[in-house]
Amino acid sequence: MEKEYDYLVVGSGVTGMTISLLLADCGFRVLLLEKSAVIGGSMQRFHRCGIPFDTGFHFTAALTGCMGDMVRMLKFSPGLETIPIRTNLYLADRKKLFHLPRGRSRVRDYFCSLYPAEAEKIRRYFETEKRIFENTPLFNLREDGFAMSGIQQEDFLSLKTYLDSLGISGEVRSLLASFTSCHGTPCGEISLANHCRVSFGLLDDLVRVKGSGGAFVEAFRRRAAELGIEIRTRCTIEECIPSERLRCHRVHLTDGSTVSFRDCVMTIHPLAVAELLPERFRSGLFLERIREFEEGCGFFTLFGVLEGPCETFRQELTSSFSTSDIDKVMTPDHPDATATGIMLTEETGLDGAQYRTVTAFENVFAPETAQWNATRTGRRGTEYDRYKQRKVREMERKIYELYPEFEGRLRILDSASMLTYRDYLSPCGSAYGIRQKMGQHNLFGKLPIRNFYVAGQSALLPGAMGAMLSAFVIWRKMVGEKLYLRKINEVAERDEP
Repeated sequence: MEKEYDYLVVGSGVTGMTISLLLADCGFRVLLLEKSAVIGGSMQRFHRCGIPFDTGFHFTAALTGCMGDMVRMLKFSPGLETIPIRTNLYLADRKKLFHLPRGRSRVRDYFCSLYPAEAEKIRRYFETEKRIFENTPLFNLREDGFAMSGIQQEDFLSLKTYLDSLGISGEVRSLLASFTSCHGTPCGEISLANHCRVSFGLLDDLVRVKGSGGAFVEAFRRRAAELGIEIRTRCTIEECIPSERLRCHRVHLTDGSTVSFRDCVMTIHPLAVAELLPERFRSGLFLERIREFEEGCGFFTLFGVLEGPCETFRQELTSSFSTSDIDKVMTPDHPDATATGIMLTEETGLDGAQYRTVTAFENVFAPETAQWNATRTGRRGTEYDRYKQRKVREMERKIYELYPEFEGRLRILDSASMLTYRDYLSPCGSAYGIRQKMGQHNLFGKLPIRNFYVAGQSALLPGAMGAMLSAFVIWRKMVGEKLYLRKINEVAERDEP
């Protein structure tokens, strides 16, 4: 028997989970599809030797402001516990390590104290970043009107052009541009506005969520059960059945069933979206637009655990740049220029014991593993194994340069290449989806099928917050301003003392 739903959501990453809950909380019947065996996308966790590790979600801005509003709207809080983490930046070619204080004003003053001759330029940068963030209506969920209004002049100015206009160069430029590693787009391509929208919260108050992305997935499972969301894994759209007026209200699924619905939201990579649309809806211009998107970097990641006590261990993130020329790090043209994140966390194993884990993730680009593109995980041969072993040794060396006390005590439990992420998560294995190039018209909002929408980290802003925001924008358009504001006000009233 054919089942009917109000909304069909394709993809169960943070965007799919978010919009499914928002729609179901309004009383709609929601079916969520996930092609993999488990839900969560890069928010998933996995275990090695009974110890949990993150797949792709490592840290976030504090759960206050816009991020806090979204978490409360989803009714995840107070279930999500945050842990403040220290942030360090290391410029390997200059052998300089910077310990960033908490809070943007303290970071600004710290940079000014290090480079007094550049202090005025540094202050101007921080003032501009603050103004851009505060004047972005998207970050005020409670504001009336269309959430995507408020385009600023800095949306048409690249980060590189702005830093050049201030005359910022050398180490100061490296420090201010270092958060490009959190969106994966070079300084000359990302708009100043989008860079600041990503960096503002991370620079102000970086935290990790206890249980990391797994805590989000478990909170979603609980709420999905309460709201009656139907979830099907190992299942996606096999064929869309177009109807009149460029719409589609029925699809055949890969599990052999057929379902009908009012509207569909795709929260998957643009390439995957194009593959699922019927040929009659994939015009030459539409396909050309998608082909012009350029993938961001992927990660090579190693997962390890420290054995024995370590008095110096603390939960922190250290970003190590092989070169202080950040522009080189974010493009595939300079394979020796890398950014490596080293995340130290305390985790509870399946046995209840506490473990000190080390997760190191380094940006890589598709050409590095192109020779194995036609293979799948577990079937790549000895040359690939040697490649992974070499990458692990290189990353261990970078870890020991910053944490010499770890040498001889760090046990590597696993590693993953960009192809591993491709096989399990996204069509290309990129960490942040497509590069967020200035002036680019991303795939976001309505699709050529008029009752189909698309959202996700490739749509608006990269990362968990950007992906969640895209879900809120689409939800707002789908349910209308009256219902949207009523639901937002319910949260505001619940928050009042």
